[in-house]
Parts: sequence; C-alpha cells; structure tokens
Amino acid sequence: LDRILQPPNVIRSYSLPQTDVTHIMIYAFRNIEEYDTYFRNLQDELGEYFEIKETYVFSSSSIVKSSSRDLFLKLLEEPKKEKKTSGSLC
Repeated sequence: LDRILQPPNVIRSYSLPQTDVTHIMIYAFRNIEEYDTYFRNLQDELGEYFEIKETYVFSSSSIVKSSSRDLFLKLLEEPKKEKKTSGSLC
C-alpha cells in the first residue's frame, strides 16, 4: 500500500470505508507518457493487490475543484441507488 500511497506523484489520498471503491487518489504527472509508464509499471508490479476502477486525465489548463465533497457524496449514494434498483422482476 505504501508503494501506491507514498510516491511523489500522489497529491491527495482519500480512504472510503464500506464501499467497493476503497481509495480515491489524485496524482500529478508532467505528461501523458509519464502517466502511462507509471501506471503500467504499477500494474505489472502490484496488479494482483489492487484494481484501478477508473482514471480521469486533466490537462494543465483544466480546472479541478479544490473540494472532493461532491465526489464523496456521489460514491456514498451509488450503493443505495443500486440496492433500490436491484431485485427480481416477476
């Protein structure tokens, strides 16, 4: 876990208990090649210990919110919505 949470590319790390997503990580890279190389190597070395659910790439001119509140609320609401919509049809 330290290999994933401690590198200098990690800007922020959030732990999400009781969801299928356990962590949200914010990384920074100089370019897309550095990003590709980093995650390819990480998957090769430690891929059996974690799964990357999704990644989002923003350019240096993109605007990123300084608050992750809305993202946390969305992740916490998703399991509730899935439980409400799942079930058998008779």
